[in-house]
Amino acid sequence: MEKISFKAEVHWTQGTRGEIRIKNFKPIEIGIIKEFGGEEILGPEELFIASVASCVLTTFLYFAKKYKVEYHKITVGVSGNIKRMEGGYYKFTKIDVKLKVAAPEEAEFDIEECFNFTKKYCIISNTIKECVPLNITLEFLK
Repeated sequence: MEKISFKAEVHWTQGTRGEIRIKNFKPIEIGIIKEFGGEEILGPEELFIASVASCVLTTFLYFAKKYKVEYHKITVGVSGNIKRMEGGYYKFTKIDVKLKVAAPEEAEFDIEECFNFTKKYCIISNTIKECVPLNITLEFLK
């Protein structure tokens, strides 16, 4: 397979804020979060775990489309814990991802198969799972 490259830029705007610029999309404002002495703003910590959840969702959608699996609603919840380590730096120590799917009962087997493929092929989770304990689960919504 050919190499696929991705690019993004982050520009300082003012104070402890900046903005992420990717392709021609609307910039995303970011900054130092309150927990680290900043303000109420989106921080890289949330973006990091959101990228995990986004990849789980899009990977699942890829396989659901490929295998024509029926579903009514999908949400992906994610939480991440950081801890101050010896040496004073912070690190994510755990990320939990819960894929929640509402689907007809007869589609549940196919949903589980797509979920298994998702865990195997999700690019972001595959990239970080050696560094951060990662738990991805499936829940059926009724």
